[in-house]
Amino acid sequence: VETLRDSLGLRKEPSVATDVIIWGEGEAPSRDCTKIGGLPYWPKGRAWPKSQSGKPYRFFAQLNFSDSRDLLPELPGDVLLVMIGEKDDWYWLPQDVHFEWVN
Repeated sequence: VETLRDSLGLRKEPSVATDVIIWGEGEAPSRDCTKIGGLPYWPKGRAWPKSQSGKPYRFFAQLNFSDSRDLLPELPGDVLLVMIGEKDDWYWLPQDVHFEWVN
């Protein structure tokens, strides 16, 4: 895209480094990939987090930042897991969304 912008003289400002996520269908070959749903990347022996009601959170998505250290050097881990509570309307309830960093 950037090459095309340059060749057509469409660049307005200097380019900015970015990462790109390309979504695919089905389970990724590597468990630590960025994804929505599927099997989470979770360390063996680490307890699964529970909500305030004591029920285990449900896995929703994860974002792998291990290749983004040039953009975001100070992160608490490599993979950010997004977990949700047991209610189906969790998107209206920020207290039912839980984040966990793993390496």
